[in-house]
Amino acid sequence: MLLNAGRKAYNDHNPQFAADRFREYLQKFGGHKDVQSARYGLGLALLDLPDRDYAKALESLGPPAGDGNFPDRPLAVYYAATCQRGLG
Repeated sequence: MLLNAGRKAYNDHNPQFAADRFREYLQKFGGHKDVQSARYGLGLALLDLPDRDYAKALESLGPPAGDGNFPDRPLAVYYAATCQRGLG
């Protein structure tokens, strides 16, 4: 439910609530099979906040970008590169 709540909040353009739900999911279910999806969602939500935190977004996007089995890996790599560019 937390993962779906985060996804819905992100799709409803509420990145702060989405980030909070993804963080909560990662704290409670860090070993679950959908952990890469939560990290990816958290990274996207952090990039959509008014005060973008490129460093934390990159930290969150790194594992999904490096996971060859993650279905959205190409997008995770793209957004991780966006974070790198934002960090200068």
